[in-house]
Amino acid sequence: MWSLFAVDMKYALEEHEQHRLCKSSFYMNLHFKVKWLYTNYVKDVPPKGSVPEYPAWFEPFVMQWLNENDDVSLEYLHGAFNRDKKDGFQRSSEHALFSNSVVDVFTQLTQCFDVVSKLECPDPEIWKRYMKRFAKTIVKVLIAYADIVKRDFPGHLKEERIACILMNNIQQLRVQLEKMFESMGGEKLEEDAANILKELQQNLNAALDDLACEFAISLEPRITQSVRELGDLLLSIKGGGQVQPSQRNAVAAEADEVLRPLMDLLDGN
Repeated sequence: MWSLFAVDMKYALEEHEQHRLCKSSFYMNLHFKVKWLYTNYVKDVPPKGSVPEYPAWFEPFVMQWLNENDDVSLEYLHGAFNRDKKDGFQRSSEHALFSNSVVDVFTQLTQCFDVVSKLECPDPEIWKRYMKRFAKTIVKVLIAYADIVKRDFPGHLKEERIACILMNNIQQLRVQLEKMFESMGGEKLEEDAANILKELQQNLNAALDDLACEFAISLEPRITQSVRELGDLLLSIKGGGQVQPSQRNAVAAEADEVLRPLMDLLDGN
């Protein structure tokens, strides 16, 4: 019965591959039903242990679904970032240093990965191709996020709280990417997919370096001003270097006053 069903299904899907008569989600649902049928009724029928054919019938449709997911994920990313911006980039929780858009982006990517994982593809070569294609989706989405942050960053430099949250958002992308890499197989992940994600990690690192440099440069005028004030206060202090016991309290107060411009800046940060 399975052999007859398989022949019908294979030829039907070859025809559908040419004409794409249904939405990709319909093919994915059918894939899950065929997987369920095979797992429950055919897997343990002799000859056992062979790699089944059915994943190959569905590969073009899973790839179509992954391709479409690129656009869905990018659209979702822009929506998440704009909501975050409208809300003033609030921290996602009391102890988090990053904001909600990072969480939203990875929720979307994780949902996509979960769907592909639940296919439990028994053909290792096809699974490798899925992971390589999904790695490209991750690159598109995270690079797009980093580009949006880089574009918006100069406008937020005057408000240090937001500037720091945006830098922490890029750092959190790197942390979540590492977790995603592990869930995709870690060191056992197919080499092409692993290299794509490792290169992405380096690109995010470079983006964070760029933002940190920009942020540091924006602080320079304020630091320079504070140091100038400190210098002026220091020049106004007279004395030959010898301090009498009776003058110690006054000198300590002067020392505190000299450091005040710098301490105000540092304590404020």
